[in-house]
Amino acid sequence: MRRGLILILFAGIFFQGYAQNEHLESILKAGYDKASKYDLYGALNEFNKIISQDPNYISAYIGKAYVNSLLDKFDIALTEIDKAIIINTGSDEAYAMKGNIYLRKRDYQNALENFNKALSINNTNEDAIIGKINVLLLTNDLKLASEMADEAIKRDPSSDGFYYIRGLVNNYKGKYDKAIDDFDRALDLNPSKRLFDIYLNRGASKFSIAEFSQAIEDFDNAIKINPNNSSAYHSRGRAYYEMAEYESAIADFIKSMEMDENDPVIFYNLGMAYYRSEKIRDACQYFHKSCNLQYKNACKMIILYCSD
Repeated sequence: MRRGLILILFAGIFFQGYAQNEHLESILKAGYDKASKYDLYGALNEFNKIISQDPNYISAYIGKAYVNSLLDKFDIALTEIDKAIIINTGSDEAYAMKGNIYLRKRDYQNALENFNKALSINNTNEDAIIGKINVLLLTNDLKLASEMADEAIKRDPSSDGFYYIRGLVNNYKGKYDKAIDDFDRALDLNPSKRLFDIYLNRGASKFSIAEFSQAIEDFDNAIKINPNNSSAYHSRGRAYYEMAEYESAIADFIKSMEMDENDPVIFYNLGMAYYRSEKIRDACQYFHKSCNLQYKNACKMIILYCSD
């Protein structure tokens, strides 16, 4: 069952507001605080409060775009970020946010175009640099991604974000010990954002070198930050499975499945946990669900164990 890496490349994008008005800035901070705790609709309410008082407050539109992108409401997110760009065509933060929306949509060409636009305005924009490295990772240009991450750290060794992204690069390259070192460095810098992503991806690296108990500790921390993320439960379930703690694995796979009802791998892994628990009928139920979604390993299990 051990296979693949768990990489969360898109979450944790976060923007600071422009200092415009002390009262509105406090509302903006409340919105980002709620977003960091994954109270996304609460965050939207805060950003809308700002716009009702000042319809030209650019940071509120960037915040709304950010939250809608996390909700996978990409058309709304793009509409909101375009409003920000109309207010200030020279906002590197707005273009970086637009790049990250396209990145989440897996439209890499438009993502790269907007990251480059942000960097043409401000070549130190951290989110644009990290976003550009993400594009390189997802288009398998590992050499350039690695070079960019190393260069970013040389320019700003105090950035937890740059250690985080280099950790992803090393994870992607199969250099798990180096990845863990980078995630450790990111945590040592007391990150105010990306904490969920750092724990989740450090756990993935530890999983890949069979440090399952330590991986579970990282997944526990990720779940404490965001208890509504399917990948975190799925990841922890895989670690429990490798430790033969099948009941705990089943509980986590079910939790993950409740949040993502169309992932054949979750169904398959849940089936495998039931199979190892000698609950063949339950196992076959989920092998069928997975096979119906064209997951070949599940179809093989049906032929072997569910033909009766």
